[in-house]
Amino acid sequence: MRVKLSIVWTMALGLSACVLLTGPSGSAVGSWRAPGIGHSGHYFELSLTQDGDMVSGVACSGDAGFLLFEGAPVSGELPTVTFVVPTGGARFAGKFEDERDQIAGDFGSGSGHIPLRFVRSETGGRCAGAKPLP
Repeated sequence: MRVKLSIVWTMALGLSACVLLTGPSGSAVGSWRAPGIGHSGHYFELSLTQDGDMVSGVACSGDAGFLLFEGAPVSGELPTVTFVVPTGGARFAGKFEDERDQIAGDFGSGSGHIPLRFVRSETGGRCAGAKPLP
């Protein structure tokens, strides 16, 4: 009985270590896009890279053909993904949902927050084609 219990315990520890060491099963690498608010085409984009569980990249946002911000550093340890807008300080805090292949969270500052749900995109994740604000 003692031998069987020891074998079961060893197997459980091995399985736990394997799960802890393998990191996320999916990859957050690539371009992502989320619709913003309003009816003028407001959007957010991410361009992400990944090293193990660590994610990094840049975020941008556009509206009606104009850039609202660009180059906001994205960082996090999966499943967490965050960025802060360089001007104004609005913040996105979200989670990579591997099973849904989405990044979902909230964006804003103070009491003004909106939900964002990023999905994979072929746009490049850098707000290509948007012009700087006049």
